[in-house]
Amino acid sequence: MNTSDVLVIGAGLAGLPTALACAQAGWHVTLVDENPAPPALPVDSLDQRCTAIGSASVQLLQRWGLWDAIKANAQRIQQVHVAQQGYLGSLRLRAEECGVAALGYVIENRQWVVALAELAAQHPNITFVRGETVVSISETDAEYLAVSLESGESLSTRLLIGTDGVNSCVRAQAGVSQNHVDYDQSGLMCSVAVSKPHNGVAFERFTPDGPLAFLPRPGNVMSLVWCMSPDAAEVINQASDEEILQRLQAEFGQRLGALTELGPRTVVPLIRFEATAQTGRRTALLGNANRLLHPVAGQGFNLALRDIAGLLDEMGWRTGNKSADPGSDEILARFVERRTGDQREVVWLTDALARTFRGRASLPAHVRSLGLLTLDKATPLRHAFARRTMGYTG
Repeated sequence: MNTSDVLVIGAGLAGLPTALACAQAGWHVTLVDENPAPPALPVDSLDQRCTAIGSASVQLLQRWGLWDAIKANAQRIQQVHVAQQGYLGSLRLRAEECGVAALGYVIENRQWVVALAELAAQHPNITFVRGETVVSISETDAEYLAVSLESGESLSTRLLIGTDGVNSCVRAQAGVSQNHVDYDQSGLMCSVAVSKPHNGVAFERFTPDGPLAFLPRPGNVMSLVWCMSPDAAEVINQASDEEILQRLQAEFGQRLGALTELGPRTVVPLIRFEATAQTGRRTALLGNANRLLHPVAGQGFNLALRDIAGLLDEMGWRTGNKSADPGSDEILARFVERRTGDQREVVWLTDALARTFRGRASLPAHVRSLGLLTLDKATPLRHAFARRTMGYTG
């Protein structure tokens, strides 16, 4: 039986940094993923699946020794421009004003997974098991959990971490239920070629149907997240690229020049999903196994990285004084207590933005526009908001 200090299920965006950071601290880690190989890297500049990470998240990656492996493909966000479609009020956040090299970066998901999977496969403290799924989890004694894989192999661990997505088998095996909030929206996601340089500016437009976000990528390419009603998303996804580009140009305007080409599209329902408990007996849920947020303001993955950091710090990562038992009840209880405040604030923020900045009524729209203008003009408030969206919680 393979015995490890930490067993991570799911080698995706959250699972790989979790496993690598634990291994860097000296824990023996087993990393299990259902995919037999990493994803193929994109060959077309418009074939991208992107995620925004804040400045504070980059500092965590640097602390764990992972940033150098992924920074070459990361695009800096130098400025964020937030506005409500058809109204004058707007908010501008600038990196130099906030005293950082960048407000954040936009990464390509598959580039991230491939780069970190290579590090994990080479790390002496990681046993990487591919092409396997979990069949059952049981408690063998007070100090270990037993995990049975589909192949028949058995694993033993002091701490089981589920980073296996919204359909997490770890969560199901732990008997943890989920809460769902349906925003009655869908998100159209793809990459868009533009005719003007973006200069590292990210745009968030609040339209009557929902947020419309453009995130910068290397070259004259932007990553698009376009939120709308499910019926509108179904109609627009049946349209040709040319028709979508025309509609998108009319919605966004000319700040990026002509929108010239679309990459492969994905349409997903927008929900808020939360596990009713983040921990169980020698078990912790991280990433989308624990929580999925509306994409507005790009907070979900950054919150997940702070959760990873919080758990690692309780295990002794920051001090170097590692616990002899990383899955003890005391460590998991302190982790939950430490992280609850930040989690609640981010859930409230994204939920409020998703619900408030939509609709066609004139008076609420004027109030929202005035709010953006006030936030832009009040420097201390603007800086506080910028720090919060970059992931700084203190």
